[in-house]
Amino acid sequence: MAGIAVLGFACTPPPKAATYVASQESWCPEGFEQGPDDACFALPEQRGDKTAVLIYLHHAYSGAGPSGEWDIVKKATEKGFAVVLVRGRRALCDLPGNPPGAEFCWPHDPDDTITMKQMAGSWDKTIWQADALLEQGPHKHYVLGYGAGGNFVGTLATQGFLEASGYAVIGTGASMPTPAAGRKPPLVILMASDSDEAGAQARSTSDALEKATWPHARCPHAQKTLAKEDLDVVLKTFSRERAGDLAGFLASTTKNTPCDPPGGPVTAPKKK
Repeated sequence: MAGIAVLGFACTPPPKAATYVASQESWCPEGFEQGPDDACFALPEQRGDKTAVLIYLHHAYSGAGPSGEWDIVKKATEKGFAVVLVRGRRALCDLPGNPPGAEFCWPHDPDDTITMKQMAGSWDKTIWQADALLEQGPHKHYVLGYGAGGNFVGTLATQGFLEASGYAVIGTGASMPTPAAGRKPPLVILMASDSDEAGAQARSTSDALEKATWPHARCPHAQKTLAKEDLDVVLKTFSRERAGDLAGFLASTTKNTPCDPPGGPVTAPKKK
């Protein structure tokens, strides 16, 4: 019979000793609550069975992070989305390819699938908590990433390390890995400038998605930072998917026609 070994024998309670438990300092921006495993969340005032959860991956940053970026993402709650903020890891900033001086970064080695899976899995508790607080679930999940966070979102979309109904990549070309075998195509939104290297890469990625018959949009991103207009395009497109109206929203336009804010047209995949 298996048993549990107990070290020490005491018939009376041991003497009380002074103990100190350091509280975990919250990094959560104003308006967000601390969740499990270093994640934060914010809920919309009006919510119900159609409320969706937006999971946001930031650009690589240092210090307290870009307050303007947090403020823009928080506006998703005004559009009826719950928002979960997840944070990169310090150790990953030592890898080549990250911005100088960054303190919180994302994995970008396509061969390091273990780190990617573990990182995505560590957000489950906070996402579950947001779902539970919203009640009347289950609720649809969508993922948005900006800059370096967008690169990781591209991998999450194609490999399925974090399941969602749609993924948006802003401010980067996001050369996505080949979709995993049997991966059901989710909606993908690409937003990058047409005038730089990221734009050229976004066009190439859009061509690859079209060839794979994945529903997707390629939209302009003219700002140097995440902009409210970017968020509006993403949320409008996600809302159409959430309402089951994505097929009607997909416009049969010329290949790679960019979106016109606030949200259309969208490149439709060719039928095989």
